[in-house]
Amino acid sequence: MDAEYRPKPVFQMLKNLIKDEWMTAPFTARTDANGEIVFRGFYGRYEITQHLPGQRHPTQDFHLAEKQENIWTFTAGPGTVA
Repeated sequence: MDAEYRPKPVFQMLKNLIKDEWMTAPFTARTDANGEIVFRGFYGRYEITQHLPGQRHPTQDFHLAEKQENIWTFTAGPGTVA
């Protein structure tokens, strides 16, 4: 910020890097014939929401961690297994 609290050009550049390049954007996916989805994201916490016909939409948190296998299994329905 400058002396009048206006963003300097580097502020916008850094904001774009953080928000547009270094963060994983939200996405929607459907499972394949095996009931699987492949996802690649930055290390950190994520939330998955299952959209099931005629049911509430259960949500589960998961964490991608460095030097970990990072393979997660979720079951459809209110009981989620990770």
